[in-house]
Amino acid sequence: MGTGPILVFDKSLLESLSPDESVWLGQFYRGNMTPLFFIETLADLTKERTDGRTPEQVVARLAEKTAVMTADANVHHNTLCTADLVGEVVEMKRLPVLGGGRSVEREGKRGVIFDQSRESKALERWRRGEFQDLERDYAKAWRDALGTLDLTRAVKAAEPFLKSKARPKRLTEVKQLADAIIADAQQAEKVLGVALAQLNIPYELWGKIFDRWKSGGQLPLSAFAPYAAHVMSVDLFFTAALMYGLIGAERASNKIDMNYLYYLPFCMVFASKDRLHARTVPVFLKPNQQFLWAADLKSDLKRLDEYFSAMTNEVKNHGVISFASRPPLDATFLTTRLWDAFMAPWWRDPKPDRKPVTPEETERERELLKELNAQVAAAAAAGEPVHVQDADFVILESKVPRQVGKWKIVPDSVK
Repeated sequence: MGTGPILVFDKSLLESLSPDESVWLGQFYRGNMTPLFFIETLADLTKERTDGRTPEQVVARLAEKTAVMTADANVHHNTLCTADLVGEVVEMKRLPVLGGGRSVEREGKRGVIFDQSRESKALERWRRGEFQDLERDYAKAWRDALGTLDLTRAVKAAEPFLKSKARPKRLTEVKQLADAIIADAQQAEKVLGVALAQLNIPYELWGKIFDRWKSGGQLPLSAFAPYAAHVMSVDLFFTAALMYGLIGAERASNKIDMNYLYYLPFCMVFASKDRLHARTVPVFLKPNQQFLWAADLKSDLKRLDEYFSAMTNEVKNHGVISFASRPPLDATFLTTRLWDAFMAPWWRDPKPDRKPVTPEETERERELLKELNAQVAAAAAAGEPVHVQDADFVILESKVPRQVGKWKIVPDSVK
């Protein structure tokens, strides 16, 4: 599950999809689940409904459509900014940054095991309609905080940087202005100080960070801490766009929507139904990234659903994982074109038609899984941390539902 272009998505995308359509999103894209998406989904527990559904039913439905993606939970941007500023490398290679990896050793080989994330476990519970009291309290606190968010304060904080600048007329010009300020060597110390405060960096680290900045040549933030600079660029862009009237200040939720852009360095594709995202995300994308309007993606997923629905029941009974390892080769499918753009060319290599799974193959798969589980259980903690790039093996644990909508995800033979 989840092979394909790395996708950052917001809640509006999953809300627009049927369960059947979400199966193909999960099959042909690898989801990067941002902390913000997780929090927004949880916050629906306290949202009043007028459509006859309970908040618990709404969250359970979203969790069902997320779980089938086996989405990776990205580390929170505050944690990454702190690491970046103290000198750790934050790689921005269009891949999710995962936390909680265990460095292990087995039979002379060193590796990293990523256990099922807390977010993934929570989604499993939510699918079953199980919610903890702490989660309900957190959802209420988050929604209450959103109601008191004051965008005018953000504008005032940015005025010292912006008041003497020429008035931009387009969002692309606002982005250029924000980047220029963050890269300005003359304001490097001032920008760093504002970043430490605005990014909520623990105060006890400020001295260490400033010492590193001074000993490293007092570089602009864009060179000193590139990921922190990206986050600051998003914030400065947003406040400047507010100040110059290019983004409306009447919706406090605009600030929340903009926070999704913190995670752009960790994806290939960004998909949303939000019009603010449609206006702002393309301004920040690199040449090797793409924005997808949710309606276009939904239309393609519906078409994929129709394509695979035409297969025989004998094939479909093997489970989506077995018979749909790649999208159709037909480039009229949007998903196929994205695979061409972001996946290695070998994905189009011809493969023999899938034959029914024999009992012998099923038994071999069971033995392989048994051996893999034994390796995980027997792996001992490594003496020193193992970086993923240096590992002999990397294991990611995730779970997928047996069925979503009309689709069997795994064969009946899988326990």
